[in-house]
Amino acid sequence: MGFANAVVGGITLVRAAIRSPNYVAGVSGWTINRDGSVEFNDAVIRGDLQIGATPPNRFIGDTIPAELVAWGTPKGVTFFVVDIWYYDNSPLTYFFDALADFSGQLLKMNGTYDTNNTVYVWDRQFILGAGNLERRVGSSSLNTFSAHINYQQVDSFYAIDAPVEVSDFTISSSTPHVIDVPGFWPENATYLTTTQTFNVPSGYRGADVIVQAAGGSGGGAVATGAATASSGPGGGSGAFARRFYTDAELGASVAVTIGAAGTGVAGAVGNNGADAVFNPAGTGVTITCVGGPASASVPAAGGTPNITGSGAAQSAATNGDIGVAGEGGDSAIRIDGAVSGGGAGKSSLLGLGGRAGNSNAVGSNGTGFGSGGGGARNGINQAARAGGNGAPGLIIITMMA
Repeated sequence: MGFANAVVGGITLVRAAIRSPNYVAGVSGWTINRDGSVEFNDAVIRGDLQIGATPPNRFIGDTIPAELVAWGTPKGVTFFVVDIWYYDNSPLTYFFDALADFSGQLLKMNGTYDTNNTVYVWDRQFILGAGNLERRVGSSSLNTFSAHINYQQVDSFYAIDAPVEVSDFTISSSTPHVIDVPGFWPENATYLTTTQTFNVPSGYRGADVIVQAAGGSGGGAVATGAATASSGPGGGSGAFARRFYTDAELGASVAVTIGAAGTGVAGAVGNNGADAVFNPAGTGVTITCVGGPASASVPAAGGTPNITGSGAAQSAATNGDIGVAGEGGDSAIRIDGAVSGGGAGKSSLLGLGGRAGNSNAVGSNGTGFGSGGGGARNGINQAARAGGNGAPGLIIITMMA
């Protein structure tokens, strides 16, 4: 016997809704409404879920787009679930979350790809075992796999020594030092400020190495009389180099030499900054960065106008993929028998040069790493003063997994 109050007429729901006995909106039970809306407490969906019209605003399921499969297969990527939250037909562009196996490593990939331009970008979260989670960012064309870290291509890692463009990062070289590897990822950095043997940790595939030599001291100001003034030129910056090494090039250890900063001397030129050297035990070349020069001379006290340059040669950097020579400091000047001005120390890539002495004062020390000290300055009737000290050297070793 049928119900007197029918719920459906044929296949059409004629009542406002059909609900479970325990239905409470937003709390329990379920409802299927005549206007097409539904509410369920839990659901098991044995297939794909499309949310929104076609093309869907969101699609969740295990139907993997053919373009994504074609891209992943030659790279060892197997997709299990794809959540496509939007795609657009002009051109066909997918934005997706995916659970995937990347050559034996479980990962989550959040990304986009455009089948018209065949460009893929993703934010990958690797689960490497033992609860460790590693986050990596990359991009790829359909036929290549080249991850990008800080705008540097690291699939074929370009460590530049002179003009080649790496993404939007441009430095020079017609003959880049190329390491053709499937991807290097920076993991940790070690900052070395003293001479030592650096033992290369195991489990890494290479290192990004920065070498900065120490800066030279500023020139001193000689003693002055009743109608004379004096000042010293600024100290020079140390050379800078950067190079990428593979694990074979590094070897088991590296002999690291980090020389001291140049120190100022009262009434004299002072001391050069010492060299910084990175000498790996493996097959890699040795980086040598020459310390920053002190000024070649300091002017005598006098009462007539005078300009004295540092006269120092550039300090060279050898065997870096990127090498920047150090420079001499700024010139010292004398206006008359009472007024003079010291030269500022030259800045390095990792530090600002010291200021010249104010009035009757020693030069300021260089700051950071590798910068030159400022020159001293004397007015009338002053004892000899020293230029500022240069800044020390530094080597940074960033291991790459």
